[in-house]
Amino acid sequence: MESFAFEKPVTVTLQYSDADVEGIDEGWLWLKYWDGAGWADVAETCEPASAYERHPDENRLRVTVCHLSEFALLGKGQYRVYLPLVMREQEATCTAVERVKLTGPEGILPQASASFTATVYPKAAMPPFTYNWLATEQKPVKHVATGLWGTVAFTWAEAGYKAVLVTVENGCGRATSDYHIAAVR
Repeated sequence: MESFAFEKPVTVTLQYSDADVEGIDEGWLWLKYWDGAGWADVAETCEPASAYERHPDENRLRVTVCHLSEFALLGKGQYRVYLPLVMREQEATCTAVERVKLTGPEGILPQASASFTATVYPKAAMPPFTYNWLATEQKPVKHVATGLWGTVAFTWAEAGYKAVLVTVENGCGRATSDYHIAAVR
């Protein structure tokens, strides 16, 4: 099918059900078209490129396009969704966690809650992510999330230097942060 260029941009709104996107992170949905060599983003058909409006709570995606062709709704996850919405199982290409940056306070008061955040790189790393936290005088904390960052809070009663470390894995790779040292005073 040949593409058709619009004189003015057109906004496309897609409504889908939870079943249509089962196994897919709705924050990673894109409307794509085949450009002959690969899937290209329809948001880039306009000058300047348009932005997506994602409303996962309402199962709705909106984007402005400047040409008409056959489109596919694609997302990251276990499945790919195609228009018309047809579910096809496929082995997902996994992008490994390569690096984790750990941030948090350097000074903490005793009995005060201190939050630490781990940020996963590269941004193309595929969820879900398992965050395994270790900290001086604390029980290990493990949680699974789909976001590229995870946060945990620790509280220490005694003064001294405390070390925090996090390892993040996603099924195709893992990375461990450098130690973050905080002084409890």
